[in-house]
Order: sequence, then C-alpha cells, then structure tokens
Amino acid sequence: MQGNEVRWANIVPFKPSPKQLLKYAHHKGYTLKKNWKTEAYTMDEETLSAMIKRYKNEELFPLVLQHRSAQKLYGLYGPDGMLIKDDGRVHTSFSDNPSTFRFSSYGPNMQNIPRGNPDDANDASNYIRNLFVAQPGSILGARDYSGIEAVLVGYFAGDQNYVRLAKIGVHDYFNAHRACEAGDILASDLPDLSWSDADLTDCLLGFKQSLKSTRPVAKSAVHGSNYLETPFMMYRIAPHLYENVKAAARVQDQYFELFSSIPKWQHHTCAQAEKQGYVMGPYGIPHRFYQVYDWKKDAETGQWVSNLGSDAKRAVAYKPQHTAAAIMRRAILLLGDTFVREYLRLTIHDELLWETPKDINDQVDAKVKEIMERPQPELPLPTEWGMGEHLTIGTEGKYGVKWGKMC
Repeated sequence: MQGNEVRWANIVPFKPSPKQLLKYAHHKGYTLKKNWKTEAYTMDEETLSAMIKRYKNEELFPLVLQHRSAQKLYGLYGPDGMLIKDDGRVHTSFSDNPSTFRFSSYGPNMQNIPRGNPDDANDASNYIRNLFVAQPGSILGARDYSGIEAVLVGYFAGDQNYVRLAKIGVHDYFNAHRACEAGDILASDLPDLSWSDADLTDCLLGFKQSLKSTRPVAKSAVHGSNYLETPFMMYRIAPHLYENVKAAARVQDQYFELFSSIPKWQHHTCAQAEKQGYVMGPYGIPHRFYQVYDWKKDAETGQWVSNLGSDAKRAVAYKPQHTAAAIMRRAILLLGDTFVREYLRLTIHDELLWETPKDINDQVDAKVKEIMERPQPELPLPTEWGMGEHLTIGTEGKYGVKWGKMC
C-alpha cells in the first residue's frame, strides 16, 4: 500500500511456457536456432542448454531447466508415481522389453532414477534417492560392474590394451592424451602401457583429479563413439560439453586415432550383420537387423553407395549390451541359490542393491563380489593376453543407510 493506493498480486506457480520463453529470448536479443527436425523455433532442453552456454549471464534459463527436471522427477517418483505398499516398501515390476534382454522396470521405473550429486543439498535426484532408507538396524549395500560395457567393447574388438584400460580407467587415459595434444601436459608424463596395473592405476587416478574439468568430454566421447554416435548427435545430446559439431568431431577423431581397433570392429560388425541378417551373441542368441545400411544409387556414377542405416547403432551395441545383461542375470540366478537371496532388493542395469542387518553386511558383500566377479565361460581370452582363461569384470561396492548417501 502506498498512501491510499492498494495493490495486490496473484502469485502463480513458476511454469513459463515455450511461447513466453521465445518472447523473452527475442526481447533480450538472443540469437535463436531452429530445431533440426521440425525447422521451428523451440525452447527444448537442447536449445536452453546451448543458450546458457552462449550467454553466460543468463539467469532465467538455468532455472527453467532445473524446474523441468524437478517436475519430471516429481511426476515419476512423487506421491502419484511411486506408491508405497502396506509393507512400507515400493514394489517395481521387471520386464524383458529391451531386445538386448536388459531388464527394464515399471510401476514405477526404478532403473532410471538419475544419480544425484551427494554434495548438493538442492539436487532433486539426490533427494529422491534419499527417500529410500534401510530399516532400523540394517544397512543398504550395492555393487556395480566397473565399466562393464567398455570392457566388453574392447573384448569384442579383440583389443587387449583396451580391455585392460577399461578395467582401470579408459576415460582418464584418453583424457590425458587429449591434454597432451592441447599442450597441458608433457608427452613424458603420459601413462605407459608397459607399466604394471598398480602403477598405471595410480597414474590414471592422478589424472582423474588433475584433469577433472575436461573428463566429462572424454567420458562422453568414449560412450558415444563406441556405439556409432555421430559428432552431430554428440553435440546435440551434450551442447554444454562441445563448442559445436566440429569440436565434437575433433574429439571423436582423437579417440579413434588412439584406439583404431574400435572403428574396425564397428565396420566388421555392420558388414557381418548386413551379410547374415543378424548378430549372434556369445550365448547363442541371435538378434536380427534389417536395415544396417541404406543404399542409394549415385546420380553421376550410377554406382550403389551405402550409408549407415537405422539398425547400424543397434547392431554394434547388441553384443556388449546383451552380454552385460546376461552376465548380470547369471549373477542374480547364482545369488538366488545362496543365503544372500533374502537380502536382495533391486537390480539397476549393472548394479545390485541389497538391504541387510549391519552385522552381516560384510558377509553379504563378500558373496556378492565373489559371484559377480567370476570368470565368464562364454568369453574365453587368448592365451597370449596373459589375463586368465576367461574374461572377468571387476566390481565396486558402496554402503550406507540412505540410497543417495552410499559410499
């Protein structure tokens, strides 16, 4: 109130529409790009992330992304999405919908709750996970396979060094070589593959800390490039990591120059899938693919030219993803025949979660580790590799009373 003037305000929820955001962007004089599919101006996550990167002092768009993320989490895992049963627990159902035989879950989906930042009290993802608490006197424990799909990519590519690095720290190895090329570290400081596993591990852990700011780029490039992600899609998925498509292409080129066995394996897999019509997994289960290549006749030469088709990525990803799923299923089946069975609570892709009385957690953890890390008889190793008769995948354990604060 000012003098005799009375004013009032109707406070409404923070939920700016795309139309309002477009008007705001035009008002601020921002340069907008059209959506690559619809050829229309949009305010989707990709656009907003790119704008945040371009306009460093912009304050509204980060709030919009944070709000959308929180709204999505609330819809999936709030009171209407995550129902608590009479026993005080949330029950999910598993299905075999993915064609690779990976587990998926529904009602609610407990496999895709994002991993939050334990140090950020305002991280909505972390808040959701911390709703899951062990009952009094008990503790939550979990073990997940360390870089299982990267290890399997190296295995199917027939690359001993890649398998070894995937177990130790392939992201940091690649990141160190990128830093060397950029002039941030000396070539003499690069890790040497002739070193022992212990020395190599120590070196890569050091780079993990000293090159922390550039590690997300290396990690993104490794995961995407292994499964035929194009530089355009790498940039579109993570515009905050790459300046533009050209920058993403340069990172991918660096990766393939360092690990030339990966594109060779991809090419061989696609060619074989095209010829056979399927990719055969190591467990004798085939997956059929019908459009590994798109064929078009060149107007000038009259020759048929091939480009990767809609099934190419899926064909390349099948063996690593299918094998990882089979390894986890075997571990669950074997643990089902042990005393651990009654304590198992959830599988999240490459991770097993349990709840157990605190005094026997070490016993449960030891049994889970022993079974998960057993050699895989369907994955024999060449004798000259000196890594045993069959492939093994290491695991990492973490424990805590709350799911979001396990360490």
